[in-house]
Amino acid sequence: MTKSTDARPMTLRDAHEVMGRCRPAADASLGAWLAYHERGQALYREIAEMDRFHHHEALYWANHEREKVAAVQSRIASAGSTQDGSGQA
Repeated sequence: MTKSTDARPMTLRDAHEVMGRCRPAADASLGAWLAYHERGQALYREIAEMDRFHHHEALYWANHEREKVAAVQSRIASAGSTQDGSGQA
């Protein structure tokens, strides 16, 4: 990847670097984590088409991020259902 911060990642390695730099803090909100994993899913899927030498590995990472999106969405839904006034945690 070029030194410009505006450069788009072109390889799987670039994508890993981008995702490492934009990773939320451990105590970030679920919304921040959801946005992070959604971005990762889209980025790795795009990289799979550009970095053909790492096509299958990039698809693995896209699927990994998709699973993370589903897990965070589930946590958000669970948090919402415990705050619906039912008194159940």
